[in-house]
Amino acid sequence: LLSQAPAPKVDFGRDVQPIFREHCISCHAPSQTLGNLRLDRRRDALRGGNISDIQPGNSSSSRLYLKLLVGTRFGQLMPDI
Repeated sequence: LLSQAPAPKVDFGRDVQPIFREHCISCHAPSQTLGNLRLDRRRDALRGGNISDIQPGNSSSSRLYLKLLVGTRFGQLMPDI
């Protein structure tokens, strides 16, 4: 049997911030924070905004994940994803 190595720990700067920078910063940065959500810094991203909560390690409870990727009761999918 082959054993799989555990998945590496997610790092905000390495794994998450590049995605936000590419897809989200134009609307959620210091100059423009739609929904009071700022995604250019980890502490601000984890704080959330009007309706967005990020739950590290718990995507089923993360309203940002649910809105961003699957478009659920938390609203429509974000544009330009």
